[in-house]
Amino acid sequence: MSVCNQAATVLRVPGPSCPSALAAEFTLAVANGVFTATPVSGGTSFRFFVARSGASSVLVGATGSGPGGAQMRLGLPSRNTLLGGTLGGASTSGAWLPTVTLTGSSYLVTDAGSENDSATIGTTDPAVQNLRSGPLASGSGRIWVMQAAPLAVSFGNPDATGAAAGRMQIVLPP
Repeated sequence: MSVCNQAATVLRVPGPSCPSALAAEFTLAVANGVFTATPVSGGTSFRFFVARSGASSVLVGATGSGPGGAQMRLGLPSRNTLLGGTLGGASTSGAWLPTVTLTGSSYLVTDAGSENDSATIGTTDPAVQNLRSGPLASGSGRIWVMQAAPLAVSFGNPDATGAAAGRMQIVLPP
């Protein structure tokens, strides 16, 4: 398995667009449904599960613990496009997000609570068209949006402040 590590900004895909200093190769082993990725050139192993969302496989895992050390990892298959659509899901305000609207160039969330915001989003890597990023219109940091229908996920940049800090939205069609 190939991984492109990038701590400061977020997400590049393995392959030609990943600088060699960030590229890492892992061998995989599976036992009782838990996958273990062991670095070929030494380093720290990590574990993950494979879940299904519609016809898409989703990699789900976590590493570390405590402030600044914990990471949730989600992996969606790369696609040639971000399908977009009108989606819904739980919000960080505790309300149900009645509307998250995605297009290839925009993200709009409308919440009965306090999470109304939008972003103009664009591709970050030509090899992965279903991963987009852009600054929130509220000026509250950069978000990332990825989609493998029916699932879409938005999250804040690791160094984000304001509304993007700690943002994690997992949404599906209503």
